Amino acid sequence: MTSHLSGTTPFYVRLAMSGVPKSGSLIIPEWLQSPEGRDYASCILRKKKRRTFGLIERPVLPPQLPADVASYKIFVSGKSGVGKTSLIAKLCGLEVPTVHHETTGIQTSSTYWPVRPRDSERPIIFAFHFWDCGESALKKFDHILPVGGSAAGMVLL
Repeated sequence: MTSHLSGTTPFYVRLAMSGVPKSGSLIIPEWLQSPEGRDYASCILRKKKRRTFGLIERPVLPPQLPADVASYKIFVSGKSGVGKTSLIAKLCGLEVPTVHHETTGIQTSSTYWPVRPRDSERPIIFAFHFWDCGESALKKFDHILPVGGSAAGMVLL
């Protein structure tokens, strides 16, 4: 089936032909509690809490623990006081700030989540790089949106 306008296969047909996965989780949720999963988790934890990583840092894995890394940039922006920074802190395993202060400019946070897909023996480490920017900073600095939103895997507004 082709589109009469473009001569290409429509998106919904390509999606149907690609073998949409069955419903349910694509990862093994309890894998991190397994001995293998705990080895990977130990690379991202310090004193049983998530380690914080800078933009150019990443967990150091021993050679016997192979893993692919899937890296995503997530740009988060919106009105002041709605919980953007708190959401990111919670996702990164950091303490949620109790006192509100507006984020000036861009605040970056990185977190790593090791997972094991159901259809693979090789784990994947998801690297999420959050770019947190308040609405007033977007209005004040016109270069932030093009830089922050460029190459973003997801944009939350």
